[in-house]
Amino acid sequence: MRDYRRIRAQMSDRLARARRQGRLDEEMAAIEREGRRVYREALAEVRKERLRAKKHTRRKIATA
Repeated sequence: MRDYRRIRAQMSDRLARARRQGRLDEEMAAIEREGRRVYREALAEVRKERLRAKKHTRRKIATA
């Protein structure tokens, strides 16, 4: 799994830098787009993990 605390810290650093440079809106939009990607990746990871667990239990039942 990803380290979401680290990602969140990076995002807030980026926002602080953008605020100082006066381009907060563009940076917010960029982070929004990236955030969706991160969320999708996290969902895919969870799905993969669940599938692996399901296969594992099937195997255990078959060998029992």
